Amino acid sequence: MARSVAGAGSELILGVRGARDGYPPVLTAGIGGVTTELYTDVASALAPVTAEQARGLLRSLRGWPLLDGYRGRPAAAVGAVTDALVALAEVAVELGERLDELEINPLAVDDSGITALDLLIRPRRQK
Repeated sequence: MARSVAGAGSELILGVRGARDGYPPVLTAGIGGVTTELYTDVASALAPVTAEQARGLLRSLRGWPLLDGYRGRPAAAVGAVTDALVALAEVAVELGERLDELEINPLAVDDSGITALDLLIRPRRQK
């Protein structure tokens, strides 16, 4: 059952650009939903990433306090978001240059877990 996006949680964007021209995939995390372009609060890393690196991406966001219990709100399920980032990076590495783009936006996150509300997967066209 999907969570309400109007609730007390936050929305994130998780994405990955596939490997290209010998370069590894690029993983991106940020404050998402309808505010993605407005705030451009994103951080990126080369895939694969460890759980520690994924958590570091989240902690580097200006919106990190929203995930960490800002103003008495319950802390979000950051461990679940971290697991999702690691898994996305692993999928991107496995698919290599066959993947053009994979994006979850928004990813609803609250203190009870995460829910992907929209998913885009774009394979790279073979020449």
